[in-house]
Amino acid sequence: MVRGPWSVVFALRQAQRTDEAEYEAAQAHRTLSSAPSLATLSQALLLQIATGKLQLPEDIRLVPDSPESRMCAALLDQFRFDRLTGYPGDLSPDISSWQMPPELAPAAALQLLETPLRYRNTQAAAARRLYRLRRSSGKRRPAIDSWLQQMRATLGESDQILLVVGTLAVLDEAWDEAIYWLDAAKRSTATPTPAILNNLAIAIVRARRMERCREALTLVDTAMTLLPDNADLFASRAEIYLALKDQSAALKDLQQAVKLQPENAEALRLLRVLDAAEQR
Repeated sequence: MVRGPWSVVFALRQAQRTDEAEYEAAQAHRTLSSAPSLATLSQALLLQIATGKLQLPEDIRLVPDSPESRMCAALLDQFRFDRLTGYPGDLSPDISSWQMPPELAPAAALQLLETPLRYRNTQAAAARRLYRLRRSSGKRRPAIDSWLQQMRATLGESDQILLVVGTLAVLDEAWDEAIYWLDAAKRSTATPTPAILNNLAIAIVRARRMERCREALTLVDTAMTLLPDNADLFASRAEIYLALKDQSAALKDLQQAVKLQPENAEALRLLRVLDAAEQR
């Protein structure tokens, strides 16, 4: 991903320092405008995505078949998607309640996600938009699912898209959806990915799929061979042990998670759960 002033603006927005973010964006935009090129256009597009403030021309001409032009084309389509759908940006406090405009045909929005989904550096952002679009589409969801299945057949590596969609479903506590997408993500890659394995295990446990809890344990154990000192994985395995009613093993993992990361929120939450269970 191209890095530069946009990352400062994004960090300020994430910290809810809106005035500072807009000031930095304005300063960066003046600098970029004085030296137009594909590289500075990429920076300007990233600023647009980070702030939602800049206005970019529609008749930008890109050099065919270069990495910079593909990056800009993907970012331009993402910008146009946001403008067409009213998508408020990933940092908006109202993002979970965003709805696709009822008068908008899904095909028009999906067309603008095709290039960003194909470009590895913009896949994650495009996948977040695809997830929100799908969640808000109601009766139009089957058309979106059909389109996504066709896209996956031509994308090659689709694991990042499926991971993002599945992880957002975990965050929304849509457990069945999370399992569906993360199972697909696991199948799509021959190399084990800790994030896919962990998030799938968590979705299985929280969906109370007891017949798959032993499988969830294996998933986390596999992730631990890749990240042996990761506190989140110890907390995840502890949650699985709690579901399996093995409180001794759960306590051991939680103690290790807190040792590795004393402020690990999930480990501290599960310790409280374990304490409450023992006091009954």
